[in-house]
Amino acid sequence: MMGRRAILNSGLALLIGFFLCPLLSRIELLAPRAFAETKRIGDGIAAIVGAAVPSRDSEVILRSDVDLRARILLLGRGGVETLDRNLPDALLAEVLRSLIDEALILYEARRIDLPHPSEAEIARERARLVSAAGGEARLRALKERFDVSEAELMQIARRRARVVGFLAAHLGDEGIVTEQALRERFESGDHPFVGLSFEDAAAGLQLMIRDERVSQAVADWVRVLRERVKIVIRARYG
Repeated sequence: MMGRRAILNSGLALLIGFFLCPLLSRIELLAPRAFAETKRIGDGIAAIVGAAVPSRDSEVILRSDVDLRARILLLGRGGVETLDRNLPDALLAEVLRSLIDEALILYEARRIDLPHPSEAEIARERARLVSAAGGEARLRALKERFDVSEAELMQIARRRARVVGFLAAHLGDEGIVTEQALRERFESGDHPFVGLSFEDAAAGLQLMIRDERVSQAVADWVRVLRERVKIVIRARYG
């Protein structure tokens, strides 16, 4: 049986996955002209989480942070040719929302003094970053094209590892799917495995139910944090 951290690692796709999933299917539909807008330098503050102005206790998201995450996402979907395109506002807006949600959890993790992630946990998120970009070669091309340092990528991995640690510590048993729950869902027909036997559908159905539950739990956490933590958005895309 998978441990809770393994469940989170495989089922979340974390915030850049869960909160951007609806957008991923639309990226391929963006017309070329969507990339023809004025190119942004990427400097300046995009948002502040936890205070009205930057402070030691707040989380600051830079425009360059938004640009870099968006570049990685596009790189994984469309390859190195996307490096010469401008970033569409729709994508930047969704990435900023994702980073705000990530920052909310990081802010809460610091408030409760959650232990920092281990080197192994950070390395795992660095590997996930490579996967999101479509491989080490693509990521290397991104680094060369935009002068992105390895330290910047490791900072992303470090932040994501701490978010995973927070969720692992605070989510309940959302990832545990009993056989009774499996059978009830299978018999309801509310799944994409119609035509298969229960035995053939069980593994895929279990993953689907688990991911639904974990995603909902993450959404609930973020919703609560959004209600009680101050957020200042300075970058308006579109």
